[in-house]
Amino acid sequence: MIVPMKKVYVLTLESRLDRTVEELGGIGVLHVNTEQSQKPSLSSDISHKLDRIQRAIRLLVDEPLEYHDIPETLQTDGGNVDASAVVSRLLELDERLAFLQDTRDQLEDEKHRIQPWENADPELLRELDNSDCRVYLYRLSPDRYARFGGEGTRFVVRQEKTLVHVLLVQRGGEQPPAGYYPRPEKTLDEVARSVEQTEREMNAIREEMRMLSSFSRTLVDEQERLLAEEEYLLVRGTMQEDGPVRYITGWVPEDTVSTVRKAASEHGWGLLIQEPESDDAVPVHIRRKGVSRLIAPVFDLIKTVPGYHERDISFPFLVFFTVFFAMIISDAGYGLLLFTTAIVLTVSFRKQRKTVGPPILLLYVLSLATVFWGSVTGVWFGYEPLSETAFLGALVVPALNNFEAVSTENLLFICFTLAAMQLSVAHLWNTIDELRGSHKLKALGELGWLSVVLAVYNLVLNLVVNEEVYPLLDATPIAAGVGVVAVILFSNQEGNFFRGVAKGLSVPNLIQTALSSINAFADTVSYIRLFAVGLASVEIAIAANELAIGTGNPVAMIIILLIGHSLNVAMGGMSVLVHGIRLNMLEFSGHLGMEWSGSEYKPFQYVRQS
Repeated sequence: MIVPMKKVYVLTLESRLDRTVEELGGIGVLHVNTEQSQKPSLSSDISHKLDRIQRAIRLLVDEPLEYHDIPETLQTDGGNVDASAVVSRLLELDERLAFLQDTRDQLEDEKHRIQPWENADPELLRELDNSDCRVYLYRLSPDRYARFGGEGTRFVVRQEKTLVHVLLVQRGGEQPPAGYYPRPEKTLDEVARSVEQTEREMNAIREEMRMLSSFSRTLVDEQERLLAEEEYLLVRGTMQEDGPVRYITGWVPEDTVSTVRKAASEHGWGLLIQEPESDDAVPVHIRRKGVSRLIAPVFDLIKTVPGYHERDISFPFLVFFTVFFAMIISDAGYGLLLFTTAIVLTVSFRKQRKTVGPPILLLYVLSLATVFWGSVTGVWFGYEPLSETAFLGALVVPALNNFEAVSTENLLFICFTLAAMQLSVAHLWNTIDELRGSHKLKALGELGWLSVVLAVYNLVLNLVVNEEVYPLLDATPIAAGVGVVAVILFSNQEGNFFRGVAKGLSVPNLIQTALSSINAFADTVSYIRLFAVGLASVEIAIAANELAIGTGNPVAMIIILLIGHSLNVAMGGMSVLVHGIRLNMLEFSGHLGMEWSGSEYKPFQYVRQS
């Protein structure tokens, strides 16, 4: 449920400003809009430190080495690890490592460039320059070498299929042919030694960075401290001034108002509590109960929040998302793998004495749903003989058997029935809400949309599935017509009946109603993606099996099966994110009238650290 919020004004004296901000952070329930905060100049210093420490944390490695004794340069006066010194050293090493990587790359390029003239001694070439001779190097194609002119003595150092490496020796006054190659500054051995020395220094730097990674906890703690300080400054900068009084505006959940009142009494704040106004940007605090909590990880992943005046759709989202997940993955074998993964994670968490939270519990639900759907459709790793065994075969519903052509129409029927069910739930929900509101006639408009959805359902079954099995009912056009009329007449009722009718008959609203009716058809057809993606998953599994069996080699067979089915599971997961979430967030939410325009409730929590 979306928790009702209260608008709170907290007043304090200028002399108690800093203490009041700390006290507000201590109770940890006030959401403050810091976008308009007038940040003190000190926050720019904190932002700089945060940027440096975040860059340093990204350089830490997963397998650190421990210091036997912490270097004095990394200690504070009290003998503790100095986070700023660790950050500076990490960034310094990273900069040096980047320079050495560039240097090594340049040396490798030079090594490759001078390889054909490996015996050329730059010192000897310079001695020749000081005499009456000049030495020039050329890399020529065979055709150009055949036409190569120039006075002097030429030596073919190396001849390859596409290149001829030529050394030309001339008298000082002679003009060399154009296009000669830059001479090496070092011998090949010297360049190779420079590469080795550079790599040794790079390895030493990586070793030291591994040792510095043992201070990861210190850096993370420092980062959290700086983030807290930055938020403190943002909230402090939000305080408005009115003479000797400072005040701040925020939001608290309705059931925490007593906490704020108690704190105001203890700390001597002035306090004003109001109901939100219609144009207020109220943060949204969703408190999920029971099984609805399982869907929280999905909302955390997609990072969408309903508006304050919208609805929490956690429970219907969970129900339909579970069904969509099972139909998209569409393989009981994959479901068993996911279920096994959930068990392994549970055991691991229990050993570490960690709580098994919603993500793992959700995985149990989704995997079991997938096992059930795969069982009734006869799909076990896309291998038909498995579904023909005595036990697994007894679980298959013949009309839904994925390996039989008859299942196509039945699976499509289920997809479109799910569409009609979910979209009907949306309009029934809207109807109930309108009946609870002040303009109850709007409920008839929602019932009109419900009638349109059911008419579209019959039409889609007739056009897409089978016109003989699902004939167009005589009541369908009547239901569609009556529904559209109800939408026009009642959807805009806000007190004055005739004004609402006139608004519904206006050209913009008529156009919008027509487009929405067409959209209802498109939304219903959109659920065909459940069948299409599920079918694709099964076909990929079948193809992987056939390819593996066709090799006739046990080792190759195992490799192909592992790669093929792993990719199929991965693609299935991506399909769930794209299609399973989309049907809830667009089609379903669109019929509910949700815009997902809310911002998350984030209370200001602060404890000053030394």
